[in-house]
Amino acid sequence: MWAPAAYAAGRRRRQLGLQRPGLLAGQLTQRWTHSVWRQIEKLLATGPDSSVPRPRPSRPPRQIQVRLTADQVAELVGQYQAGASIAVVARRFHINHETAARHLKAAGIQTRQPGPAIPPDEVAYAIELRAQGMSYGQIAKIYSCSDTSVRNVLLRAAAISSSAK
Repeated sequence: MWAPAAYAAGRRRRQLGLQRPGLLAGQLTQRWTHSVWRQIEKLLATGPDSSVPRPRPSRPPRQIQVRLTADQVAELVGQYQAGASIAVVARRFHINHETAARHLKAAGIQTRQPGPAIPPDEVAYAIELRAQGMSYGQIAKIYSCSDTSVRNVLLRAAAISSSAK
């Protein structure tokens, strides 16, 4: 019966010039030991090869701290006052949105609160569109918001109208 492992072991012994299977481990250890000692003697005689740079352990870089200069903070404030949201300004300066809000607060700027997805005077029209069969997604495209926001506004309006009855 042919056994791949036995065949591979026999082929490896023949490649190494080993005759008896029982001496395999001892012969390999002896050859390995002589090889290692030769390399150690060579290193001791010549010294380490200084032309080859030593590999440094690589690790992922730590969080990059972005420090804004006074001019950058002034530009951040200007962009926010021009109408950009905190999230947009933060992305432009590669900082966290909370950091951008802190810079605005330190500059004495009152931050805007996000308004409703659908202006209060148009909620009735959105309810009418929904009654006509439009989906939340189609209404959301009209008001440039998410379909979840439209759903929440319409559910809130329905809850208010049912409680008023």
